[in-house]
Amino acid sequence: MRFFEDIHCFRNGSGFLLRTDVDGWDHLYYYTNDGKLKKRLTSGNWPVTSISLVDEKGGYVYFMARPTKSWDSHLMRVRLDGTAWNN
Repeated sequence: MRFFEDIHCFRNGSGFLLRTDVDGWDHLYYYTNDGKLKKRLTSGNWPVTSISLVDEKGGYVYFMARPTKSWDSHLMRVRLDGTAWNN
């Protein structure tokens, strides 16, 4: 059983954001309140290491990740609809 360190419940009741390694890499997933996957927000052969800030009004999640080297952390962001992620 895994303990989830990063979980964010949306104030508007639309669901929750979770960092999990379901595919072998820690990534961000947006679920409805009943546990159905709404949208996978990040993907790739690199880990998301933490959720830094969720800007619900602006529609972004800011997070720390290691997209290049295991020792090289980046502050990145992704839209809540899963588009336009960048660092």
